[in-house]
Amino acid sequence: MSLAWLQDNRASMARCGVLRQALRVELIELALAEAQVPLPPPDQLQSALQAFWKQRQLPPPKRVAWLAERDLTEQDLALMVSRSGRWQHWCGQQWHQKHEALFLKHKNQLDQATASVLRLEEEGLARELYLQLAEGESSFAEIGRHFCGDHPNRQSGQWGPKPLSELPPALAELIRTTPVGQLREPHRLGPGDWVVLRVEAFTGSRVDDPEVQQRLLRLEGEAWLDQRIEAWLKG
Repeated sequence: MSLAWLQDNRASMARCGVLRQALRVELIELALAEAQVPLPPPDQLQSALQAFWKQRQLPPPKRVAWLAERDLTEQDLALMVSRSGRWQHWCGQQWHQKHEALFLKHKNQLDQATASVLRLEEEGLARELYLQLAEGESSFAEIGRHFCGDHPNRQSGQWGPKPLSELPPALAELIRTTPVGQLREPHRLGPGDWVVLRVEAFTGSRVDDPEVQQRLLRLEGEAWLDQRIEAWLKG
């Protein structure tokens, strides 16, 4: 596959809903090739391959047929399973020296929290359930089972620990500004969208945290890819 091939087959790829993902992979491969990012050491590559086969529950006798059905070689598979790690390495080459500036840019996307959350449509019900929680008459889990259930527009349960960037901005900001352990009174996020929550834990990101630094590099890498994908699609 190449950018030229994608351009020639753009319409059919778009109809199948795979154009953007295919373009993303091709741009990553081009960046890795240009920077001559090598494959990982043999022991790491073997571990990645074993994890790949284990996830798909394919024993050795079935692996050759699996590759043949997809017109893949063992070298193709090695590139596939190592792509994520090589991409992380490439991102490090590009932006490692700028991690403090990246931290300030992405900090709000890196903070993590755990919260018990109820999202309801009616203000009256939200206030009634808030009082039950405040008086200790019920719990988030019990209320979630009885009042949220499978309703398509209601969500309940414990969220996290995950980055606040995975939440809608208004809900993320509400969690960010609520003290840990405090039951928050019903808050309106939008029409027919009331939330009652209690923040169970909050972990602010630190610039010297190695995991945070890795996530910063991935965020910047994704932003770099998004810019080039959009430019290609508009071109």
